[in-house]
Amino acid sequence: MQVYKWIKNAHFALLPPACLICAAPASGQMEICDACRRELPWQSSGCRTCALTLPDHADAAHCRDCQLRAPPFDTAHAAFRYASPVSELITGLKFNARLACGQLLGTLFCRSLPEKTDLPERLIPVPLHPRRQAARGFNQAGELALHMGGTLGIGITRSALVRVRPTSVQSDLPARRRAANVKGAFRANPDAVAGRHLALVDDVVTTSQTARAAATALRRAGARRVDLWCLARA
Repeated sequence: MQVYKWIKNAHFALLPPACLICAAPASGQMEICDACRRELPWQSSGCRTCALTLPDHADAAHCRDCQLRAPPFDTAHAAFRYASPVSELITGLKFNARLACGQLLGTLFCRSLPEKTDLPERLIPVPLHPRRQAARGFNQAGELALHMGGTLGIGITRSALVRVRPTSVQSDLPARRRAANVKGAFRANPDAVAGRHLALVDDVVTTSQTARAAATALRRAGARRVDLWCLARA
């Protein structure tokens, strides 16, 4: 992790950054200016269990669905609501291989964590199926986890969770079909997860069905605690 921080500091010393949103001179060691950073759609109030956006003056800390049926993760945190310009940065990372967006977003996520967050032992990126990852060339959740882990000093275990069958793109499906689409799609390695406190990392959570399926696999493999860390909640 020290090597990661040294390389990052050297990069910014040699190449002063410009804001990835407006191209103005960036502030500090992130590729975003102060004005754009203030305008980001920060998640000010989210369900503590699934990160769903709640009204600012909600009576409870958990959404109605989580009160009725708790998901397989213990806590969840989203840095942002899924809105512009975060949505464009995620699209740039995911579909245009703008890896600098992953670095910025991963660092911003870490800045959004509450001060007394109980940090996990390892980060587990939600995996793509091998065929999809080969076509894309990288896993966007893995890129985010790389920079989250580097900033916080937490290791990443990429082999702990695998997607064992291809699935349709969740955003292409109606909400009622998403749970069935990812049911049984993941398998976890007990040797890598048993007895551990883990954080499952993803870019965007909408219905949370993918995260639920992945967390269920980690639980069945013996994980002691599973948190959900998502960049944005839709």
